[in-house]
Amino acid sequence: MISSDLSHHRLCFGAIVLLCIFAFTACDYEVPITSSPTRKVQEQLVGDWTSADGKEQMKVRRLDE
Repeated sequence: MISSDLSHHRLCFGAIVLLCIFAFTACDYEVPITSSPTRKVQEQLVGDWTSADGKEQMKVRRLDE
């Protein structure tokens, strides 16, 4: 009985952790990830991008913008 409760708690904890990971990776961060540029920007990648089906959007910005 105790091992059943323990495995149930582990399963619930794992599900909560996965939900948090998915929630945080979908956030649009308004601050840079690093404090300074780590490499030269490929200018052709900078801009607003939309997936072919129009359901997803991504903004690629220079660090100094």
